Amino acid sequence: MIAALRLSFWTGPFVALCSIVTSLILAEIAVGRFSLATNVELVTSAGESIYTSDPTLGYRLKAHATAQHKTLEFNVTVTTNSDGYRDEEFVVPPDPSQHVVVGLGDSFGWGHGVEFQESFYQVAEDALRRKYAALRIHNLSVSGYSQLQQIYQVDEARRLGARVLILAFCLQNDVLENGGIIFRRIDDASRRADMGIARKTVAVPTITNDRGLFSRSLLYQLIVGRLSLSANSLSVGTAPWFVLDQMRVTKDPLTTKAFDKTRELLQQIITRAKEFSIQPMIVGIPNSYLVSDELFDQIRVGYGIKREELDVRAVTKLLEEISSSTNTPFLDLAKGFKSRSLTPEKFFFPQDRHFNRKGHALAGQLLSEFINDGLDH
Repeated sequence: MIAALRLSFWTGPFVALCSIVTSLILAEIAVGRFSLATNVELVTSAGESIYTSDPTLGYRLKAHATAQHKTLEFNVTVTTNSDGYRDEEFVVPPDPSQHVVVGLGDSFGWGHGVEFQESFYQVAEDALRRKYAALRIHNLSVSGYSQLQQIYQVDEARRLGARVLILAFCLQNDVLENGGIIFRRIDDASRRADMGIARKTVAVPTITNDRGLFSRSLLYQLIVGRLSLSANSLSVGTAPWFVLDQMRVTKDPLTTKAFDKTRELLQQIITRAKEFSIQPMIVGIPNSYLVSDELFDQIRVGYGIKREELDVRAVTKLLEEISSSTNTPFLDLAKGFKSRSLTPEKFFFPQDRHFNRKGHALAGQLLSEFINDGLDH
């Protein structure tokens, strides 16, 4: 009788605990399944990834591939040319009469969330061709690329006959990628002796810095407000803590090293381009919370960081410094977006944070004016 009572005493709490754990696991799975709708890997109709490994760049897009990029906020087609880029076919060797501009960049540059004709490089080309009929912009942007790849793409720009090289720099994460803070893609054993830059050898990015088990839980992020879930939108980690860390007035050694590495890479890219008689130009690419003080403060407060602890323009200041020291033109799109609207966040997908169609249209217009000024001088 006593044994039965003891068993009954422990069985109740045990069953309740199991029910709670099971409910939490099911809730985590449910949130995770919902979140996949905004992070679908690009796959072809045959079910294969549109990406392939590359011995120098780490990974690249497959040639002649087509995939559908569908999320809760957009549904677009991604098609690549014979060189494995989201663009029309390149003419090689280049037509001597053609004025070739090569654009480098990441997901913003390749037109994340919009059709090819709506991407800002294509918008800029269409605008410039009204004045320069022989001008062509070749887009070598690939989602996830940073200066670690751009330094090798200078040779590709030369092969395509580039006269101008646009270095689209993502203000949110390029510094972090260059410093290895976000993605573990650098193989120290395969450094290029001539350039002193590590090759990228891993195609799938993985977060290397986190703040424990709870920070990796989507359910936890939903509860504390870092993940928003609604009938029409979902946002996971709209501004990860390490993105804000790069803006801290007092930087830790790892972040300082990432800034130094970025400075080194950009200087080498610019020097190498000029050796080939290619005019480099830098473009700073913001996301929505870098153009909206209201959005930025919401995220900052969510992480419990005081405004005086951050310098929102920290990365932009680095680009301005490099622009000045190397005599390289610099376009600050964040400044341009703010000057064109009192609500610049309308140019971005609310949850995805990339440019929407209006954002690409404005970025393309600003870029065309920037390139035109450079050509006129």
